[in-house]
Amino acid sequence: MRISVRPAKRDGMSKRIFESELTSEDLDGENGKEVIISVTAGPIYRKARYEDRSQYRYDIVLSAKEVAAIAGAVNCPATRQEQ
Repeated sequence: MRISVRPAKRDGMSKRIFESELTSEDLDGENGKEVIISVTAGPIYRKARYEDRSQYRYDIVLSAKEVAAIAGAVNCPATRQEQ
């Protein structure tokens, strides 16, 4: 999985803050109603004066419907052509 950020209201460079395969430790779906993806990634902004090695916990919460929509998107024609 990759997570990139960039300005929303103006042109700007994209910055990748996370790139790694998800593991079972990153996922929590025990309640059966939603899946929580929790990853540790770098900061969105870096301080110019010094090297910032800060790490942040990012949580993405998806409902069962959203997980189903993602699973359905994998089977869409555009995705099949890339594989």
